[in-house]
Amino acid sequence: IYGYYGVRSLDAPQRFGNKSIITFDFGDSEIRYNWYSFTIGFGTQSIWLGPAKLNPIIHSNNAPSYPKFDIGIRKQKINLPWWNISLGEIEFRGWVGKLSESDFFDTDETNNDNLISGLSVSWSLPWIFKGLTISFNRTMLSKWNKISPYTLFEIYIPWMKSDAGFDESDQRASITIDYLIPKVGFEIYLEWARNDFQTADGNFIRYPFHTQAWTVGSQKTFDLSDKIKGKFLIEVSYLECSHDYMTTYEWYSTFYAHHKITQGYTNKGQWLGSGIGTGGNSQFFGFELLYPRGKSTLSFQRINPDLDYIYYVAPDRQDSYASKMNTLLIYNFENLFFITNNIIFDFCFKYIHELSANYEEFGKRNRLYFSLNLKYNI
Repeated sequence: IYGYYGVRSLDAPQRFGNKSIITFDFGDSEIRYNWYSFTIGFGTQSIWLGPAKLNPIIHSNNAPSYPKFDIGIRKQKINLPWWNISLGEIEFRGWVGKLSESDFFDTDETNNDNLISGLSVSWSLPWIFKGLTISFNRTMLSKWNKISPYTLFEIYIPWMKSDAGFDESDQRASITIDYLIPKVGFEIYLEWARNDFQTADGNFIRYPFHTQAWTVGSQKTFDLSDKIKGKFLIEVSYLECSHDYMTTYEWYSTFYAHHKITQGYTNKGQWLGSGIGTGGNSQFFGFELLYPRGKSTLSFQRINPDLDYIYYVAPDRQDSYASKMNTLLIYNFENLFFITNNIIFDFCFKYIHELSANYEEFGKRNRLYFSLNLKYNI
């Protein structure tokens, strides 16, 4: 009864029960061995892919961490040996991990776990393009009880062997572009993602925006004094289903769902990628004050959560689409303070104004959120 209100094949509870929650996990812990640029590790350290500050699409630390094994190359300079010409820097990481479903998805004990395999490759360009980084990220979800060379290593082979809709696994990929100019404290970035791939080149040419999602953002830092800096951040995300589903296909889809990996792109009931979840959009504007012992943040965010549900699942519930769209306006203040180098204290206060025509018992509602956190790093 606390499960996801839209697609049944998504493990994204609206509420984790009606009681207080106590959890324990190993957080960002790992055992790692480095030899020159080569690295190999095992643990539960969270993965954050791409330059997005708020809503990376392929992978973030929004969901609880999961056990994984990874191997790769740390940031490494590339030079042509003949003329000592720099080709920039590269970085590579591949991993496999075990995902789990929440207690609010189903009662089938045989499908509680899924396999995630992933890779990320980044190239920082040299010369006149210095400050420009291009990355490629790809993940694939498969059923844990069907581990095979395909589910472990298919992501290292370009494209797919079969059309989306017939494959047993669930793939996503993104390209990120990040341009940073440190001298003026300016950065602009983009992540463009696809849910599954089209094997036919003609299909991609006809409509390259099939199953797309994107995040674009920019930030600017400036000095207020010798020890205090300010930073403005703007980030916009769009995860709504591509328009061809409305006119061409006869089945419903949304970016973080799949018809065979029935928990969707989640771990323990929370999204692996963007925190706003599937099928919606977000616009964020924030200002940060950074000082030697921490930072203070004041921000505003507007979110339409899961418009795909409105368009495809419940198109007849209201007289117009606009009247059905759930909208969140979030006003946020938070402060992070280093008591010592190892002890961190932070608090957060949010005021949330919700226009919730989907919930017929509420026309509008207001919520307050407050949190205190104390963290110790070993």
